[in-house]
Amino acid sequence: MSIPFYTIPALANTPQGEIGVSIFSVNLNQLKVAAPALSLMSGKYPPCVDYEAIAGYDLSSDYGFSSGEPVQVTLFYHGINGSRSFLITGILNEFGSFLGVNVDKSIIVPLSFGEQFSSSYSGVIVVASSTSQVNSIVNSIKQEYGSSFNVVVAQEFINLIGKTLVSLNSLLISAGATSFVVSFMGVTTTMFTSVVERTREIGLLRALGFTRHDVLVMFLAEALLMGFIGGIIGIGAGMLMAFLLTSEHFGLGFSFLKGLQVTPVYSPIFLAEAIGIAVTLSILAAMAPSYRASKQEPSTALRHD
Repeated sequence: MSIPFYTIPALANTPQGEIGVSIFSVNLNQLKVAAPALSLMSGKYPPCVDYEAIAGYDLSSDYGFSSGEPVQVTLFYHGINGSRSFLITGILNEFGSFLGVNVDKSIIVPLSFGEQFSSSYSGVIVVASSTSQVNSIVNSIKQEYGSSFNVVVAQEFINLIGKTLVSLNSLLISAGATSFVVSFMGVTTTMFTSVVERTREIGLLRALGFTRHDVLVMFLAEALLMGFIGGIIGIGAGMLMAFLLTSEHFGLGFSFLKGLQVTPVYSPIFLAEAIGIAVTLSILAAMAPSYRASKQEPSTALRHD
């Protein structure tokens, strides 16, 4: 699919004064195919008429553009200066840049608007049916037209993001392994300390009829409860951090992920596995201290001070 478009520089009148914007003239239905993350925050997409448009996120949040209100712009295109008015029918969600066009600071209008000024497009978006065809399409375009215009491949940006995420995953795996070792040692130390501090209690329980097996099970049950509560707290903290990292409202969102609609996914199976790992880790770490507690003789434990 080939999607031609025009980019027309313009000045828009706002309550804060004139600001520079881009008029992005394109077939909106085709654009939604090329950029499926494009979505409306409010309003609706305009019909194919030249005087209705949608505005980018920044124009709404920073300059007060809103659905149902007109905006007047001054166009500058190939020596043609003119004033036009558009009725804003919708406001886009935050998107970022798309092939060199800052969508968040653009007024998007139907393709017929740009065709009034020139028959030469500013650019053409070519949508491949599969990623395996991208290189062959790029090579064909370059062979046909040479270096007469630039070819920007979105796949290159996707590959860059993929490499960044792989590096980030490696870092997280290293941090997770370190946390695993530290947690194991922490639980073991805590349980050994608990056994020492509760030696007289262990002796009293043994004197009252508790068997070694009962004492072992008691300490392992405490470790299980410790791991379960720790797992719940860890999952809660992780979900909160995931929300903060992907939320622009807190200023922690990754700028290179704009337009990809990154949303944390909380799989019930994965969460259950995380709690299971936390519980298993706690039980394994508590085995040695629990065994030591079960081997204590009642008479010796009662005399401990």
